[in-house]
Amino acid sequence: MRSRYTWLGLATLLVAAPAQAQVLITEVQPNPAGSGTDSGEWVEIHNTGTGVVSIEGWILNDFGPTPPREYSFPTGASLSPGQVIIVARLATQYETTAAAEGFAVLVPDYELADTTDPLLDDAAVPNLTITLAGGGGFALGNSGDGVQLRNSAGVVQSTAEYGSGRSEVPGNPSALPGDGETISRVANTGSSDVDFVVLAVPNPGTGYGGAIAQPPVISNAIRAPAALTHGGTYDLSADVADADGIAGVEFYFAAATSSIGPASGPYVTVAAAAAGNTHSVSGSVATPAPGITIPAPTGFNQRYIRYWVYALDNSADDAFSPANADTTASNPNYYWENVLPATGLTPIATARAQDSRELPNWDGHSVRIQGVATTTQEAFITGTTNFFIADPTGVEAIRIFDNGVSVTVNPGDVVTVTGKIGAFRGVRQVGRDERAGQPAVVGDEIQVQVSGTAPVPMQTVTIAQLLASGEQYESSLVRIDNVSLPADPGTWGANTNVDVTDGTGTLVVRVVSVTDLAGATTPGGTFAVQGIFTQFAPTGRGGYQLQPRGIADIIGGTPQPDGGVVDTGVTDAGVIDTGGPTADTGVADTGGPAPDTGLPPDDSGVGPGEDSGVNPGTDSGVNPGDDAGVRPDSGTFGGGGGSGSRDKGGCTCLTDDDGEAPWSGLALGLLLLGVVRRRRS
Repeated sequence: MRSRYTWLGLATLLVAAPAQAQVLITEVQPNPAGSGTDSGEWVEIHNTGTGVVSIEGWILNDFGPTPPREYSFPTGASLSPGQVIIVARLATQYETTAAAEGFAVLVPDYELADTTDPLLDDAAVPNLTITLAGGGGFALGNSGDGVQLRNSAGVVQSTAEYGSGRSEVPGNPSALPGDGETISRVANTGSSDVDFVVLAVPNPGTGYGGAIAQPPVISNAIRAPAALTHGGTYDLSADVADADGIAGVEFYFAAATSSIGPASGPYVTVAAAAAGNTHSVSGSVATPAPGITIPAPTGFNQRYIRYWVYALDNSADDAFSPANADTTASNPNYYWENVLPATGLTPIATARAQDSRELPNWDGHSVRIQGVATTTQEAFITGTTNFFIADPTGVEAIRIFDNGVSVTVNPGDVVTVTGKIGAFRGVRQVGRDERAGQPAVVGDEIQVQVSGTAPVPMQTVTIAQLLASGEQYESSLVRIDNVSLPADPGTWGANTNVDVTDGTGTLVVRVVSVTDLAGATTPGGTFAVQGIFTQFAPTGRGGYQLQPRGIADIIGGTPQPDGGVVDTGVTDAGVIDTGGPTADTGVADTGGPAPDTGLPPDDSGVGPGEDSGVNPGTDSGVNPGDDAGVRPDSGTFGGGGGSGSRDKGGCTCLTDDDGEAPWSGLALGLLLLGVVRRRRS
């Protein structure tokens, strides 16, 4: 909706506009220390300008309830140049917390008390007035919320948000403060993730730009590319904020021959270039810092770069990311990346090697592997890169995973993948970096290239083999023959587990809803099932299951009724029609022709599946089940072969040399025509 202003309203807006850069929300405590202290929440407001600002009628609200309750400052309220005020939710609780925590400001300037109870309301502290009751009182959420300050004309002057973002607040939220912590303003860009940092020790009364004896806050560490390659380049950056100003930011680098243990040389510093609060460095992987040379590796696990971030503020307080990093060669607190050779591949077997806990040996390492795809790029999950590859034998297989979909892969594609080794729910994978606390990646987490095609590798196994060597078969495409359903559910229900057995054991078949198997009719008798052998377990052990890629992975079995639907010549995947005269049993079912087992035949005298202008099962003069010279669905009469006269159900018919009966149908038709003519005469 387009806003409309009267000339008076526009004049008010123009007068109030300069205050937008002057009066700021500068600190917020949403979760005071201890239990039962929530009513001690408070907001700090600072007039950073050089003139007096009237805040009479200005509105303060949070965004917890819908709509939020609005509180306005009382008559005569104003802020002197540089003045900092504290607005408490309940003054008496704030005063208790302030005394216990040793705050510099022991009594707030205003409170939001919704009560006149003298035991709760501090009469010495002015109250803000409720101007809109809203859906509930001011109560800052511990998992995320926002605070907004508007002038008397309703124009937003300042905002702050933390944790989960609010659509009403521009920009992104700051980090979530913990119990007893606050968010404190260190910048004024309009986006809380840049403007606010978390203070472990609240500092009410300081305002924006005041000296805060706390270290800088390093956040949003970012790296590119996801995998370092010898001969390539790197880019690193981090956001650094501090109310006292930043004196400098440096990145420390060291070379190593492993991801753990002492570095192979001293740390060397590189001064970061600053662009606002973002500090960055870039360079060559082979020479990441002056005096450091990374020899060309021949394997993925031979050369490493270790690094960390250091920041110093103008009050001589410093910070490290990760925390407690230092230049001691044996210090374990650092970020690390292995350096890949410029060319060459790591065998899938090496990438999926695991320890006695069934966790990857090379967790977090970048690798470049190649295999044959056994699924499409979104196997079992839509909107996410999730596919499986195996070596040409099918013995060594692994999952490929990343957020989003930027590739197209089909079974049989020869695929080269670069990514991080990891595991999820026991399934080893190459994909995005799953290491906790590592710098985020700019761009794609994995690189995928398709180069030709090859036969899709698949192993034929028994359930006993799968269960005995589950980790070996993990992520492989397998086929199990001669399986049956101990308890037939009738259909393959979406997102259900269905037990199958082959006489050697019982295995769970997981029916994933996004496949076309979901909702299909289950087969009877014995059949074969194919799919990806995977697992879903909290650790690396157990939880094995088979996930068919679709209905084509169910082969054979006794066809089941499909409700009497006429197929009209369309193959129906092994399903026999029922339903009397509308049935069309002449349609070839995959897994073998449908037998004539007492079901109504196809329009006696008409070839299987043809229905040539004759209504199925309604040819007058021919009783259903009388094979009057018509070959059954199997293409033969009875079980015999050769030419001459054949018998099925007591019907002897003349056939030609190919075993066909070309004349009996015509003779029957002429006979019927004569009957009709005699009746008409």
